[in-house]
Amino acid sequence: MVQKVVAPKRGTRQRDVLMLCAVAALLLLPNLGGPRLWADEGDTAVFARTIVERGLPYAWDGRTFSESDRGRRLNADLLLVGTPWLPFYVTAGSFVLLGESAFSARLPFALCGVASVALLYLLVLRLTADRRAALAAAALLLGSVQFLLYARQCRHYPMNAALTLVVLLGFLRLRERPRDPLFAIAAVLLYHTHPLPAAATLGAAGALAVLHPTFRPALKPYCGWLAVVVLLALP
Repeated sequence: MVQKVVAPKRGTRQRDVLMLCAVAALLLLPNLGGPRLWADEGDTAVFARTIVERGLPYAWDGRTFSESDRGRRLNADLLLVGTPWLPFYVTAGSFVLLGESAFSARLPFALCGVASVALLYLLVLRLTADRRAALAAAALLLGSVQFLLYARQCRHYPMNAALTLVVLLGFLRLRERPRDPLFAIAAVLLYHTHPLPAAATLGAAGALAVLHPTFRPALKPYCGWLAVVVLLALP
């Protein structure tokens, strides 16, 4: 006899999310400012500093020239044009609020890592209605050394993870709420964080909508919102 799975009540979901966020914070936030920024983190921080000082991500801040791709990312004015800007502006915002330090550089990305754990729980719960499966998925992510290392870096990696999960959650909501803009908003933000995970996630969602009967009701709103995402992502 197959046991029917009953989705947990709202209060249980909220307690689970708070518990997972607390555990993730305990793993990701301690000594966040201890190690010095390594090369790629320093690249993000230098561009963030020029955003604070000049409003745009220039490679030269008056003291340091930062470029890791032989100039291919820069235009003639040394403005960054070959890499999405959102992670740099997130770091700049943290510098404005908390001052310039390794801790403030890494904090927004570590918080994205914390959010990713909760978002994965919510995504699996939405797909399976099984609390144990959702908690197991979150626990596996928390047990991943690679995830914990990447989520503590001042780089786009944890933003990619969090926004990818939001895109997928927004895609699932299109079946019942075709006018819900969450899918499109998250997809645009993901593109401006890094275009490769954006393309992969949107492609996977589109394939599900075309090929899988469960997700086919999302196809029409997916196509409509995809057009919006493309328009907003164009240079």
